[in-house]
Amino acid sequence: MRISTSTLYDSSVATINDQTSALLKIQQQLASGRRILAPADDPVAAARAFEVSQSSKVNDQYLTNQKAANSSLGLEESVLASVQSTLQSVHSLAVDAGNPTYDNTNRGYIATELRSKFNELVGQANTTDGAGLYLFSGYKGATLPFTVTASGGFNVVNYNGDQGQRLMQIASSRQIAVSDSGSGVFTNIKDGNGAFTAAPGAANAGTGIIGPGNVLDPSKWAANATSKDYTIQFRNIATAVPPPGGANEVTITDTATWENSAKNFTVTFGVGTYTVTDNVHNSTSGPFSYIGNPTNIPGVGASFNWAPAAGSSYTITPGTTSYDIIDNVSGNSVITGAAPPATGNYPRTYTSGQAINFSNLAVPAVNSDYGIQATITGSPANGDGFTVKASANESIFKTIDDLASVLEAPVNNDADGAKLQNALNKALTNINNDMDNISTVRASIGARMKEISSSQSAGQDLTLQYQTTLSGLQDLDYAKAVSQLTQQKVNLEAAQKAFTQIAGLSLFNYM
Repeated sequence: MRISTSTLYDSSVATINDQTSALLKIQQQLASGRRILAPADDPVAAARAFEVSQSSKVNDQYLTNQKAANSSLGLEESVLASVQSTLQSVHSLAVDAGNPTYDNTNRGYIATELRSKFNELVGQANTTDGAGLYLFSGYKGATLPFTVTASGGFNVVNYNGDQGQRLMQIASSRQIAVSDSGSGVFTNIKDGNGAFTAAPGAANAGTGIIGPGNVLDPSKWAANATSKDYTIQFRNIATAVPPPGGANEVTITDTATWENSAKNFTVTFGVGTYTVTDNVHNSTSGPFSYIGNPTNIPGVGASFNWAPAAGSSYTITPGTTSYDIIDNVSGNSVITGAAPPATGNYPRTYTSGQAINFSNLAVPAVNSDYGIQATITGSPANGDGFTVKASANESIFKTIDDLASVLEAPVNNDADGAKLQNALNKALTNINNDMDNISTVRASIGARMKEISSSQSAGQDLTLQYQTTLSGLQDLDYAKAVSQLTQQKVNLEAAQKAFTQIAGLSLFNYM
């Protein structure tokens, strides 16, 4: 085979170039620490490394989202801790307002402080995050969630947000709420005991005070097929001893006057006249002309179907206090199933402090049981009533504003004192509900933050796993590379030396 000199030169140069290129590649691998400098170096490993790298970047974004979510929830938790602290102060003020030694001025001072707490709560409910978005406006982050307007002497707080919760993706299959709707935190809170609320009638003249009531069987209350809107109606009939004309009922014509009187009178008849003796204050008024019926007994109207003899007398005192439970929609008694009696006692006898059970009822069927009870203490006046209704939503702001308004109203008599105590009982129950609701929201935030913490740990572990996998695919084996570098250097030097020797060959050297 005949090989030309040019072919020999070209082959030698190509070999040197190949060896130099291989040496350069090893040097680049050593400098970068990477085994794969181009996909052609290992197509399968390069493709796998690209997939792992993309997954690692996605995981890094989730870690960033988790950090942001944790920050948002941490801010909300901090605000709600302040809200709960404010509510605890309001609760203390409400308890303090019940101090029996306080007069109207003292209660007015407490009302002023409550108004300040009201404004403080509105400010907390309108808190923004670092991006200027409102925490409690739902999806409407740029909308002021709560605004206050005055109406009829009361402050009405309107919610302008929606019911949404802003979500953030913290994992491939998990979104987590990083905010809470203001309606769920501040406004949609069940009043009363959560199942029903008990309240005195606005026109009550007695000293009856009703508690929050108890739910004995939630399933029975839930299954109650009637209106869930009732009034415990009282009738306090005065009695006469001995009974005039065989009847012992004396009509109370003016409840307020009767309640503010001694409620213990003796009517003594003369010849066409009568006198009225206040047995408590030992004072006598009269004589009055007796034509038909006596009319000078405070708050009482009496009628007789007999002619009292001169010297006869009878004593008027409070009789048995009785009550009925009336369905406010149908107007009928749920105890009897019929319309309440126009006169006489109601079907059940009242005893102060004894539970009034909504059981053994005729509506909707005989022996019906609604599963609840209410307790009233004190002395309800004739005609007084206490409503029992299914719980409705009441905002934190309304509870505080109503309480302040009650404390601003003067207390002039026992009936006003009972109204104040009823209002304080209601406010304390609702404030406790408000604090429970805030605690529930805070617990939810804590659970979400814990989940984020778990996701962060998993994400960090995944990051390490991705780095390990990429290292196995891409990283250079330095010991092997240095050995290859040395070998390649020797190969290059040998090729260069061989070329030098070959290049010096010539036939003229042998001639």
